[in-house]
Amino acid sequence: EVAARPNTLAFNGRVFTQGRGSDGTRYLGGAFTHVGTVTGSGVALNKQTGRVANGDFSMIEGRVNVVISDGAGGWYIGGRFTRLGNRAVQTAVAHIFADGSVDETWQPGISGDVNDMKLANNIIYVGGSLSVNNQFRSLVAIGTDGVLTSWSPMSLGSVQTLLVAG
Repeated sequence: EVAARPNTLAFNGRVFTQGRGSDGTRYLGGAFTHVGTVTGSGVALNKQTGRVANGDFSMIEGRVNVVISDGAGGWYIGGRFTRLGNRAVQTAVAHIFADGSVDETWQPGISGDVNDMKLANNIIYVGGSLSVNNQFRSLVAIGTDGVLTSWSPMSLGSVQTLLVAG
């Protein structure tokens, strides 16, 4: 994975050539159709325009595999992250507020890879290849307050997807 650098340009293809005009304008050519600023691996989109909604969104480095609404305009994300906002982390879950900032108090202490998450009755069920207190787990449950529950099913392999009923 390549580390994202905020406020730099990103291309959706390769740049083959560049030149500079007499006025200092830089011209680029290549196999790309879009140039924009680096957003990191998670963004919020405006529902009317489809464009990135918040320029102040906290940079997420790593891989985001799942996003679920927190019911208050923000969301919970799962995957494998190395940076959230200005903070280097080794975590697999995070809570992002509606304004795009990271909830610094929501730290359940899970690392590894999250493949899926579901929210039911103020409990977030998380599946993947996880580590909690240096012990392998394929399933964990976190309260929306960020506290791990006592639910501890047998862990066999990696959970790829979850279904929550009731």
